[in-house]
Amino acid sequence: MTQATLDSQAVAQIELSAYMQQQSQETAQYEVDSVPDVFGNLYRVWGGSCGINLLGTFYQNLDGFWISQTCCISEPQQWFTSDEAVAAIVNVLC
Repeated sequence: MTQATLDSQAVAQIELSAYMQQQSQETAQYEVDSVPDVFGNLYRVWGGSCGINLLGTFYQNLDGFWISQTCCISEPQQWFTSDEAVAAIVNVLC
């Protein structure tokens, strides 16, 4: 390997570490809890930079998909995993 290749890899590793740290800090601003509902648990996503606000809810339907509903968008979205549902709620800018 050349010195340029090693330098590029070192820079990429530093950038990845910084990105992961930033994501970890941003994720720490959110909390998920659940409440019992007629058909199972309804999960709620709380957080945001302005304090604790309800950002949205999600649940698993009978087909196994996760349905997310943000507080500022009227259309529910369908996901394969609960992590995708949470990310969809957290990443919406209202």
